[in-house]
Amino acid sequence: MDFPTAGYWRELTAVYPKAKVILTIRDAEGWYASVMETIYSLQHLYHTSSIWRFFIRISPFARTMVRMHQNTVWNRVFNGITEGPEGRENLIRRFNEHTAEVRATIPPEQLLVYHPREGWGPLCAFLGVPVPPTPFPNINDREEFIARMRIGKVLIAGPPIVLITLAVAVVGHFAFRVFG
Repeated sequence: MDFPTAGYWRELTAVYPKAKVILTIRDAEGWYASVMETIYSLQHLYHTSSIWRFFIRISPFARTMVRMHQNTVWNRVFNGITEGPEGRENLIRRFNEHTAEVRATIPPEQLLVYHPREGWGPLCAFLGVPVPPTPFPNINDREEFIARMRIGKVLIAGPPIVLITLAVAVVGHFAFRVFG
């Protein structure tokens, strides 16, 4: 599942009934573990970190992204049930239902059931284009996503921490000069 498209595949195929559809597949348990360490972890951070909440409050773009993420991913696709054992069962069930629904709905000649490990071959054949001479990219994997999240946390948390430290230092300096 990739978002936001996975949340709107029925609407998109209704508007584009002859469109080719690529259903990426993977092991549901592995998908769940990846989701919990990446996009869910990020969503959870939005609601638990004061710094992130402040950033979301001052950034219209961040607010829009968080709202889109919440409404499209967690509410629309997963019915808002994400926490604890019930959440785990719900996410895995909805992942499997999504895969089954797409397979049952899209005509076979318009559907490629595809795992990125298969590389360019099946993808290019399905799309009717030549295989590029470059290696198939492996981007947006779990480790890369987590590394980007860490960088984001530093970039968001760093400036306020520096400003607060400077403010304390300036106030302390003037207090020392005034009160001795």
